[in-house]
Amino acid sequence: TVERNYTIQTTVVAKTDNGTVTTKDTVQERFTYTGMQTVQTAMGTFNVCKFNTDQVIVSPNAGTVQANFQLWTVSDGPYRGRTIKIASSSSNGLPSTTEMTKITYTSK
Repeated sequence: TVERNYTIQTTVVAKTDNGTVTTKDTVQERFTYTGMQTVQTAMGTFNVCKFNTDQVIVSPNAGTVQANFQLWTVSDGPYRGRTIKIASSSSNGLPSTTEMTKITYTSK
C-alpha cells in the first residue's frame, strides 16, 4: 500500500472579463495491490494484477468527494503492463466500468 497526500491547483482564466479564479483541492489517496486474478474480457482471458485506489478530495467549492477505483493490469504476455479494466465509484456520481475491447500497436 502506498499513501499519498497532495494538492491540485486549478486556474481558470475567463476570456470575456480577463478574470482568473484559482482553487486548491487537497487529495488523500491510498493505492493498494490486492493480488493476482484471472479476468475474462472481450479480448480474451488474462492473468492480471488487481489494484485498488481510495481517494478523498476536499475542495473549497465542491466540498468533499470520496472515490474508489479498481484497476486490472495484465501481468504477462504481449499486453503486460496495460490496464484492461477500470471500475470506479464516487460519492457524487454513478458507478462506471471501462473495459478494453481492442488494442492495436503500430510500429514507429
